[in-house]
Parts: sequence; C-alpha cells; structure tokens
Amino acid sequence: MEPGLNKFDQELIPYLSRYPLISNQPNEDPDGNPVLYGGFYCAVRSTYFPQDEHIQKYVRDLYDDCRIVPGLISRGSHKRLDEQEHDDYIGLTFAAMVSGNRDIALDVYVYGKNHGWVFDSQHTAHGWIKSRRFWHQRFPGQIAHYKICAGIRLNILDRLWMIVGFLFPSKSESGVQLEWLRACAYAISSDKGFFRSLAVKWWMLAVLDRYPNGMGGVFHKYFDRGGSVPKHIFARWMQGRI
Repeated sequence: MEPGLNKFDQELIPYLSRYPLISNQPNEDPDGNPVLYGGFYCAVRSTYFPQDEHIQKYVRDLYDDCRIVPGLISRGSHKRLDEQEHDDYIGLTFAAMVSGNRDIALDVYVYGKNHGWVFDSQHTAHGWIKSRRFWHQRFPGQIAHYKICAGIRLNILDRLWMIVGFLFPSKSESGVQLEWLRACAYAISSDKGFFRSLAVKWWMLAVLDRYPNGMGGVFHKYFDRGGSVPKHIFARWMQGRI
C-alpha cells in the first residue's frame, strides 16, 4: 500500500488511469462522468474515513482539471468541449463540502446566482428553449444543494423545493445516485429542519424498498456489467449502506 493511502484509496488506483479523472471501470479511459464519480468517491470514502489532506488535494486537483472559469466546469480535460449537464455539479459541490474545499462549492453558487442558474460551458445556448437545458433551477432541490455545500442558509423556497425533491424519488439508478449525494450533504450540514429530515427519511425508505442492499445495490446495477456479485469498488464498499 502506498504511504498515506487507506485501503479504499488504494483500491481506487486502477480507476485513476488518468488522474484525477475516475473511470467507469478499472484500467479504462475516463468516460463522460468522472467529476460526478469524484463525488461518489468522496461520499463512499467519508462513510469510513475522516477528511484528510489526501482527499482535500484530490478534490482541488479535480476542480483544476475541469474548471473553465470559477464555478463553471467541463466534463474534464479529456472532454473539454462537451456540453455539461447538472450531474457533475452535484458531485463536485458535495466533494468540495466533504473534503474541506467549500470555496469550490461557493464558486459554483456565485457563478449560478450571477448567471440566472444557467451553466452553459460552451456558450451554445441562445434563447429560452436552448438555455433551459442548462438551467439548474428546474431541478427540485438543486440550488438548495449548492447552498448547503457552500455553507449558505436556505430560504423558505429552497426548503420547500428540497422537500419536493426527496418526496418523489427517481426511478433510475443515475437519478438515485444524485439524490443520494444531496442526502449526504444534508446529513452533514448544520442547517436542519423537521420536515426536510422527514422527507430525506422517506427517500431512504423508498430506496431501501427497491434496493435492499442500499447504495451498494444501486451502484451494482449501474456499474457492474452483469453477474450477481458486486465487483465495482463503490458497489462493494456500499453493500447494505445508504
């Protein structure tokens, strides 16, 4: 084991063929979601290990790799010209929060607030119809997530949209993964509320009803290419956990 790395960090190395971008499978080139996978890495890691200099540096390196301007990111240096969606922002802001790099989450929040919550990395959207694709405020709880990760207190509307987002869980594994990161951010935040906590609990029970093995089951179905035995690092480490 390399000095300074825990067992989980060590097992992740084969997925980092192009550091700091995490690939879908070991020893493969990164695909379209390495920034999001960085959020998964931080969430799974924080379940077992405390925040330290290693994860702080990793998240900083990830941000440096994908940043276009402060708060606006690409899919990574391998796909700099790809149009960006909202999922990687959820992963990046959570990773920033849990790793001690909250200034990164604040960058995202400030950029979004100053640009009407439109994150158009390639500046291809002109007019309302095209801009809507990059308008993050259309997702219930998305802006609340950015605020939580940046350490900004939620207003009444943020709280209501957050509750709505958890009361209607996604039907897809990719959607559940994003909701999980939002739930993880809320769990470690200081801004709690009775109805928000109840909504998150409702979401957890709904996910466990569909995936008895918790997030391990979600990751297994999403990442593993057939077979009943979990192989992917996230699927193995999150068996029975949520």
